[in-house]
Amino acid sequence: HQFRVTQWILGRGGTTVNMTARGELARVLTDWSQNPERRAELGAEARARARTTFAPETVLPRYRELQAAMRSR
Repeated sequence: HQFRVTQWILGRGGTTVNMTARGELARVLTDWSQNPERRAELGAEARARARTTFAPETVLPRYRELQAAMRSR
């Protein structure tokens, strides 16, 4: 499934799998097992995204803004 939030979380470092499509998970896992270069690329992308997008210094100010907005209601 191509949910926008899932795509945002994963960025280019992941793959969404339609779990209602028979054989789709097996296809993705087989592809990863047979393509170590692709697996390494996905891993590097995911690590870089996690370090920048979800780092405490990035996330904490957003939480503080959200808390302030909630308090002002």
